Amino acid sequence: MRIIDDKTLFAVGDVILDELFVIHQVKVLKMDDKYDVFLPRKAGQNGWQNVIGIRDRNLLEDIKQKVKEAVMESAQLAYLPEDTVKAEVTLHKQGNIRGYAKLEIDGAVEINGIQIREKEGRLYTVYPYTLQGDNIQSLISLRSPFVREAMQQRILDAYREKAAESRTAEQRRMTT
Repeated sequence: MRIIDDKTLFAVGDVILDELFVIHQVKVLKMDDKYDVFLPRKAGQNGWQNVIGIRDRNLLEDIKQKVKEAVMESAQLAYLPEDTVKAEVTLHKQGNIRGYAKLEIDGAVEINGIQIREKEGRLYTVYPYTLQGDNIQSLISLRSPFVREAMQQRILDAYREKAAESRTAEQRRMTT
């Protein structure tokens, strides 16, 4: 399941049922302080129709509970210990690009080529992608909005620190 956390849609994704079927587009909606799981439906001649029906009420509730537990576990992945993920930044001002970042995860995995961009005074990150015709194809994405926000914050903190160091060094050169 992919965490979306946008208004009422909290997550969407696939559920594997009894190692036989993959149910796509299962949604977890957030309403007030409660979360509920909805199986896919499609438009028919007489309105929306269920694609799959679970006749056993206990089985349906069990599926919903397991989906909610898995989604909540994924949502907890926002916590990034300092020693787990490190960001390294190279300043490079060109157009709306302000620099590039590299993430190192547990000293074992590197993600290179993360762009740091600025638009209307707001900094943000763009992960590596490729173009296929007119379509943008992501090469890497983050698992949830929580992780995306935490990684972006880590990168932008490193960027601001590097930019401040660069300004300080430039001021020293100008005064000598």
